[in-house]
Amino acid sequence: MIQITPSAVTEIKKLLAEQNQPNMGLRVAVFSGGCSGMSYRLVFDEKQEHDQIQDFDGLKVFIDEQSNTLLEGTSIDFVDSAEERGFKFSNPNIPKEPDCGGCRGCH
Repeated sequence: MIQITPSAVTEIKKLLAEQNQPNMGLRVAVFSGGCSGMSYRLVFDEKQEHDQIQDFDGLKVFIDEQSNTLLEGTSIDFVDSAEERGFKFSNPNIPKEPDCGGCRGCH
């Protein structure tokens, strides 16, 4: 299971409402790549046959079987500050790496 903070749920619901797609939910997936070894993908989508489904205050979240294992225990937050704005992932399955100084938000 993953966790999504209330601020992230609020932002996702706002974005979903702007798309005017009431039957859609959020697909969370992970792929190999990025400076941490994993790259995350958030897209609005419909449920697929083998998806795991989680509900966060009415927000449907779909996770495919392969991503489910890699995302176990992950927390998704939404940050909106003077320094940064966006979704941040905290995944206990990724070993901590030294800061490469490249991208932001991947650790």
